[in-house]
Amino acid sequence: MKNTIIILFLFSVVYALDTPNLTKYVNDFSNILSDDCEREINNLANSIEKQTSAEIAIVTMNTLCNENICEDLEKYSNDLFRKNGIGKKDKDNGLMILVFVEDRRYRIEVGYGLEDEIPDLLASQIAENYMTPFFKRGDYCSGLYNAVFQFGQAIKGEKNSTLFILEEDSMKTKQQEKESKITEIIIIIIFLVFIIIVFYLSIKNKRRSNISVFIKARGDSSSGGFGGGSSGGGGASGKW
Repeated sequence: MKNTIIILFLFSVVYALDTPNLTKYVNDFSNILSDDCEREINNLANSIEKQTSAEIAIVTMNTLCNENICEDLEKYSNDLFRKNGIGKKDKDNGLMILVFVEDRRYRIEVGYGLEDEIPDLLASQIAENYMTPFFKRGDYCSGLYNAVFQFGQAIKGEKNSTLFILEEDSMKTKQQEKESKITEIIIIIIFLVFIIIVFYLSIKNKRRSNISVFIKARGDSSSGGFGGGSSGGGGASGKW
């Protein structure tokens, strides 16, 4: 009997799923997000933390299962949350979005301090309305970005149904949209300058003028770092 117990114990140890250290907002262990996408979500989570002090972690992994043994989703999520102390220690205002790509399952883990702002029903609604529809199309980038945005709005006590499309394949990120707008502005400015020069020369017949326009776009970077928060198991789980 003792030998059987020892064998079962060793078997569970060998096949137990690791609980990794989370070093930033976005922890893409399944490699489903591009660098541009990670940067966008990191910037958003960083902005939410600066405005509210709440910490949001995103974790993607392949599967809950090793061989024929699968971890319990809620228990594993809570253990991972507590190990990394997501949220400020004195506020417990952390939130974690955990996604298992091969299993097509997710878990939203909410810290004690955010349970009033994000009750279980709201967590489930945000996941089902703003995250999983994109997951079903294989667009994990847009799904995670929209989920983080909506949770941020809830934490701030604001309502906003905006949807963001960050296409993972073509990576039409907000930075590229910004660059596109800058290009349009430059073209308009050049056209206006050309018209002014032509008009000026047609009236005054003076020497030509060279006009140069320099516009430089700046991108923000951000890093994570969690403050020791805890969770009591509140949140939502689901599939897509």
